[in-house]
Amino acid sequence: MTYDDAQVDLAFSRVEGRVTEAHAWLTTLECGRLFEGNYPPGSGIPAPLCTTYLGPVAPGEISPRRKLAPGTYRIWVQAYSSQPESVRVGADVGIWGERCGGTGF
Repeated sequence: MTYDDAQVDLAFSRVEGRVTEAHAWLTTLECGRLFEGNYPPGSGIPAPLCTTYLGPVAPGEISPRRKLAPGTYRIWVQAYSSQPESVRVGADVGIWGERCGGTGF
């Protein structure tokens, strides 16, 4: 397998505490703020301020797989504006492909 053959997915796998709604996104490493204003917006589709590759992914869901170039990415978990308190969450990036010989990804 070459790195170009790999696909990734994003799993929003764990929530500890009370969460009303939140979404996980895979974005660029440089993304310091994903949304402006209330999330989600009162009408329409959320418009990220940064490039997003995967998302939105709700708790307990896994995104479809997508080919991405090797690199460093950021997982961003955006709670709804109605979320009353901080919670701990877990999200994972899965790397998929066939690997014959060689080491690591």
